[in-house]
Amino acid sequence: WRIENRALELAGYIPGDIVLIDQAAAARDGDTVIAQIYDFDIGDARTRIRRYDGVYLTTATMDAALAERPLPVDGERVVIVGRIVRMFRNRS
Repeated sequence: WRIENRALELAGYIPGDIVLIDQAAAARDGDTVIAQIYDFDIGDARTRIRRYDGVYLTTATMDAALAERPLPVDGERVVIVGRIVRMFRNRS
């Protein structure tokens, strides 16, 4: 996956970073994860890379436009798909 915005800049991820996701690894408090957020009313799902803080998904940004309210991970509407195990950054 490629980081496309500044939603996790305070966690060390910036736009353009490439992240490797392990779908078999269980998420622990403080991990950065990929999650599916379902909206059953309109039949839509969004994929987001966020921090897993206990039972919530959170952003880590100074950009107020990207900051989101914490989302409770309930295994139905918000589902963790995997966690980031490696990050690559182009230094050129």
